[in-house]
Amino acid sequence: MKKMSIEYQMKDENFDKSVSVFKQLFYDKTKVKLAVNPQDTYKKTIHLMMNDSLDPEQYTLLVSPEKVVIEGGDQAALFYGLMSLFQMIEADGKYFTIPAVTIKDQPAFKWRGMHLDVARHFYSVQEVKKIIRGMALLKLNMFHWHLTEDQGWRIEIKKYPKLTTISSSRKETLIGHASYWPETYDGKEEKGFYTQDEIKEVVAYAAAHQITIIPEIEMPGHAVAALAAYPEYACTDGPFKVWTKWGVSQEVFCAGNEKTYQFLEDILDEVCELFPGPYIHIGGDECPKSRWEACSACQHKIKEEGLEDVEQLQGYFTTRIEAYLATKGKRAVGWDEILDGGVPPRAVIMSWRGEAGGITAAKAGNDVVMAPSAFVYFDHYQDVLYEPLAIGGLTPIKEVYDYQPIPEEMTVGQEHILGAQAQLWTEYIVGNDHLEYMIFPRLMALAEVLWTDKDLKDYPDFQNRLSYWYANLDVLDMNYRIDYPHGFKQVNKTLDNSFSISLSSDNSKAKIYYTINGFDPDENALLYTKPIVLNMPNDSILKVVAILPNGKRSQVHQGVFTKEKFSEAISNIEVQAGLNYEYVQGEFSSAAVLDSLKIDETKVVEKVTTPPNHAGNFYGVKYEGLIHVPEDALYTFYLNSDDGSVLYIDDQKLIDNDGFHYAYEKSGQTALKKGYHKIKVLYMQAYYGGFVELKWQYHEKPVEQISKDHYYAIKK
Repeated sequence: MKKMSIEYQMKDENFDKSVSVFKQLFYDKTKVKLAVNPQDTYKKTIHLMMNDSLDPEQYTLLVSPEKVVIEGGDQAALFYGLMSLFQMIEADGKYFTIPAVTIKDQPAFKWRGMHLDVARHFYSVQEVKKIIRGMALLKLNMFHWHLTEDQGWRIEIKKYPKLTTISSSRKETLIGHASYWPETYDGKEEKGFYTQDEIKEVVAYAAAHQITIIPEIEMPGHAVAALAAYPEYACTDGPFKVWTKWGVSQEVFCAGNEKTYQFLEDILDEVCELFPGPYIHIGGDECPKSRWEACSACQHKIKEEGLEDVEQLQGYFTTRIEAYLATKGKRAVGWDEILDGGVPPRAVIMSWRGEAGGITAAKAGNDVVMAPSAFVYFDHYQDVLYEPLAIGGLTPIKEVYDYQPIPEEMTVGQEHILGAQAQLWTEYIVGNDHLEYMIFPRLMALAEVLWTDKDLKDYPDFQNRLSYWYANLDVLDMNYRIDYPHGFKQVNKTLDNSFSISLSSDNSKAKIYYTINGFDPDENALLYTKPIVLNMPNDSILKVVAILPNGKRSQVHQGVFTKEKFSEAISNIEVQAGLNYEYVQGEFSSAAVLDSLKIDETKVVEKVTTPPNHAGNFYGVKYEGLIHVPEDALYTFYLNSDDGSVLYIDDQKLIDNDGFHYAYEKSGQTALKKGYHKIKVLYMQAYYGGFVELKWQYHEKPVEQISKDHYYAIKK
């Protein structure tokens, strides 16, 4: 089919641009050029029509052999109908097909967002447009553009030119994770900003894709880049330099200086002119108050306004900025910390520190966008293996798909939950491929959460459709993550004379290839068609890879397979219930160092569990004693911790889950004779939540937490 048209009656320049977006996508996928509102009659036509009986964003789609008819409650709805049509097209380069369907569809939530931080690492106009294009395919409608930070200012403000000549550049960037010590730097300048003309270009591009841009100008914290150019708006004299490392700086805008408010209002005046959407994000997160505590101007402002403390001073600051934006016809959006000092009900709350802030805000009458870090932070790892450096945490695609923006326990204020959005902070994300890898396919999971009624969600069906959906990302030349085949661990042990390994892939279109000769597999390796049998006692290395028809492939997954010998139980000992517990206060880079440190506290505890009496950060604990195993068996231990932990059984390191990280689990196997065996667990708490848990499994029984009945110490 080489001739096809798209026809509509609306006379609207903006909608013409939306149709042009679809026309280009259609051509990129099918190589067929659509004629738009031609004078001639075409046999195959896409008809677009407004229908006042439909709700905003609601559309119907009818595909028959002769024509496609899309009706929508508004222009955005018609565009979404076109995106659904695009998704259904199957093309092989010569021909394309569209299945005959009848669809009536609308989103579950009004706010379907994606956040991108371009301040830590700068991304070009073209890359930002590419992300917006990917969002449009998923019918997302809010692009949250994080433009200012301690590490860079990315938007031209004509009244304050030093924000681009000074604040948009840092001399170098920290290498590796912020927790690594000693700190090292790359010695390379990181710079970039968007001119106002470029901002207008991106805003218009987003509008053609039916996407609203929400700019974020951080205040009162995360302000070092701005203060490097204009130090007079800080509480101290400076001088300041654009930050080259990650974390939270103590330097913030001075809330007691009236000139600070004028400075920020001047900036917001230009921002409001550039962004026609109804929302302006003003940050408000992670604002240390130490400078305000010591600042005479801030303390005077507290007394002058009848405030109680610096927390209420931030509330005053936020309320004042919010009121100013209201005079410009804009609604302020802020992270949930702004609740701590009190905000007016016009402000929209973005709840990232879990859902509690969002629930509180919704009950109080504020509109809420759910953005909890545990579920929708795409700077988190996607797996515990083979992933590029990330800030921490573990947010695999299924966890995103299972998220629900309205918590089950929420009974009041549900109507104020506008929706949710993904966050992508870019401290550790360098380059377009890495950026896209972190977004896709997790953004596809979130899009389904926000569009689909929760009762209709089906993760296995989603996985199957995902394999077909990648063709749409290929049209955009978008990078995305392919999950490696599953079915074994990095270290695998058996008591038998052979292993039988069944492999599976999350991608129904992927083929699995494997090797057992030590070489990395590719299309020329063995094709997996049935369970792989490895004969023991010789140790074997199995390597597997998943490859899609388009050639994209997963990371190579490697496992060592070995026959395990039993570890004998300890005999002729007297025991008593409990484990020896040692606690030490301090800041550590590794749990492994705890064996060599001076101990601050010693006692006996029932089991391995999160220390109950040590709130806060920076400490380490050691659990040591015996574990009683009930049978001769191959035991799999599972060690889960928030920050580092290590497990030793019979003086052998079995699990290394060390380092700085959010909660995730690692496992290890060992063959143990019935009876008592030595056990030691080292755990450190640093920057994250504080959590440690030990489970086990044997003889195909369910995985369970090891109870206190299995822990003992040798009687002295």
